[in-house]
Amino acid sequence: NMTNGVGDLAESTLRVRGPDATVQINGDLRMAIDGFGDPALGTATLHAVITGSSHSTIVVGESAMIENGNLVVEFDGYTPRGGETYDILAASQIEGGNFSEVTLPDLPDERTWDVQVTDSLVRLMISGGLLGDFDGSGALDAADIDQLTGIALAGSNDAAFDLTSDGLVNAEDRTVWISQLRNTYLGDANLDGEFNSSDFVAVFTDGKFETGQPATWGQGDWNGDGIFGTSDFVAAFSDGGFEIGPKGAVSAVPEPHGVMALPLAVLLAFGLLRRRQ
Repeated sequence: NMTNGVGDLAESTLRVRGPDATVQINGDLRMAIDGFGDPALGTATLHAVITGSSHSTIVVGESAMIENGNLVVEFDGYTPRGGETYDILAASQIEGGNFSEVTLPDLPDERTWDVQVTDSLVRLMISGGLLGDFDGSGALDAADIDQLTGIALAGSNDAAFDLTSDGLVNAEDRTVWISQLRNTYLGDANLDGEFNSSDFVAVFTDGKFETGQPATWGQGDWNGDGIFGTSDFVAAFSDGGFEIGPKGAVSAVPEPHGVMALPLAVLLAFGLLRRRQ
């Protein structure tokens, strides 16, 4: 029982923070409901402190009586991107239809809350926004992959950039952004949707190749180590997208490209570099 007292000043709060908590209630959850099923005095609140793209679920073995209770949600160190789903409460049966009061934090522009209460689940969903659009520009562009790479190199594991929801920001998140969200290949320096010789022209324009100077995606840092070198060509050609067109238009039997084309591509790259010099 949460707040089954005798005065209207009585209150109780079940606060759950982050994705790693284990909250198991074997029997009923009664939120300001007495043993006879009638409203009790005082307040009972479920307080969810969301710190990332996932959150712990309160699991109730039997009935959850929520109609006289409150739900409070807050973000701590996390800015929602849109598309997140949080299962706040799961029970064998949820009684009451909805909470007495729901308090939700404001969301960034174009994102909205959707509160769903079913017979067995309380789910919060954030709709709107573009997953992977870290700067809020409305497009998945070089600024976004550069931000993601910077966070991965820093090792800060900022939850706003954790596209795989594993608690880490690393090469796997870059792969999701490049291959799934942007739907392109390593090597697509100008982000036109394909990897071809025009990308060589783009990356050699700034002259960062094998200088050890910091480089962005558009300057040739495709493997995410922060510089532009031969290893970026190895990564790009291993990805297999060279000169086969946009990712969604690959033929059923593509010609042999990928790593087999790497020696020729490196020669071409050095040729472009020497011409610039």
